[in-house]
Amino acid sequence: MAEFQQWVSKRPGPEFAYSYGMPQGLAPFMGDVRLGRRLKSAPPTISFAIEPEFVGRFADDFTITDDHCLLLSPKLADVLRKAGVDSFETHPCQVQGQGQAGYSLIVIRDVISCLDWEKSQLDVADDDPRSIESIESVAIDESRLAGSLLFRLAEAPSVVVVHKSIGAAITASGLTGVAYAPLDGSAPLPSSLDQLGVAWPEGVHRYIKRTFVPEELPDEEELEEKIL
Repeated sequence: MAEFQQWVSKRPGPEFAYSYGMPQGLAPFMGDVRLGRRLKSAPPTISFAIEPEFVGRFADDFTITDDHCLLLSPKLADVLRKAGVDSFETHPCQVQGQGQAGYSLIVIRDVISCLDWEKSQLDVADDDPRSIESIESVAIDESRLAGSLLFRLAEAPSVVVVHKSIGAAITASGLTGVAYAPLDGSAPLPSSLDQLGVAWPEGVHRYIKRTFVPEELPDEEELEEKIL
């Protein structure tokens, strides 16, 4: 039986804040985060504001589309530590929206190469079968994990893998913003739509319209294609 699952940062409901894409205040540090390295030249506290279309209540795992397990509340980080996870470092982060909230930017030190190439559904480069261009679904080889309870997948660092016992501890704590997906190749990787809910928030439509210059603004059909 599989003992690991994918950590999915998911908005708990329509009243919760999120970020559609990577906030500019975090972008300079993502190279180090995805490689599991200590942050270089980071200020004592990283601070950024949510776009006005995306404000709302703050979940314990702040949803950033196409990324997972990045900004956790101090309570959620503490649950991980108490459950025995010691493979991460934290950096203070202040998020401003409707009010402000203190989070920890999570740097997961364990980055493990354990992709099961046969069970995963991948598009690879024609000239290099080990160069992944896109991923439909992921399976991992759990025999290669060497005891880690929380890690990034080296072949696809946006995929965060967590032991089911840790997921159970998070669920028991009643904290918000974390969901899970299988890592046996049986299901597609969670999409931005999965993270935000069953339908695109109206705020995403407003944000895209606001950030396009008028002469480049797509019509409604093109806007749907842009989002999806």
